Amino acid sequence: MDPLITTGLIALLITVIVVLVVWMNKGNGAHERTNEAGAGSTKPAMEMREMWLCGLPAGLRIEPINMVLGMIVDLHVGNGTASLVAIADGSTSLYFSSGGGVIGAGEHPQVRQAKLNLLNKAAASIQLFLPAANHDLPAAGRFRFYVQTTNGLMYSEADQGPIVEGKHALSELFSLADHTITETRLVSEARGA
Repeated sequence: MDPLITTGLIALLITVIVVLVVWMNKGNGAHERTNEAGAGSTKPAMEMREMWLCGLPAGLRIEPINMVLGMIVDLHVGNGTASLVAIADGSTSLYFSSGGGVIGAGEHPQVRQAKLNLLNKAAASIQLFLPAANHDLPAAGRFRFYVQTTNGLMYSEADQGPIVEGKHALSELFSLADHTITETRLVSEARGA
């Protein structure tokens, strides 16, 4: 194997180990964690996003909420993307394309309730979604919503302006996603993550 590839793989492995060690040892047993690691930390966060978009991990059983198993909301922010991952089993995480994120926030009642409201609205809005052929991140100025259902992955996408202004069919869904992100951030900040 090429020494440059080997060095890169070792660096990635070390980064993942360091992130996991920091995550496991951070703050009073709280489960939400923020990874502020630098270069090399992008891949694990985006791999977690991709894992959920590809379907349920083997052996994981989730009771759907009106056929919705979970949802990912990708928001183009600055030079990257924030991905809210809200799963019907209670899991709620926020991943950043620049690396890191907040995981395990769904254990907190305010995040769990915000996430349940979001998933219920996604189920009620399923007619706004189409079957997803890919897992692309949104272009600048756009939001993309993915809903993992018992019938497969669905998506919808729109410009940020009309959604944020409340002039789009996805505006209420975005508002609930934004509230879930806010509650996740507040929990993370309260724990000093």
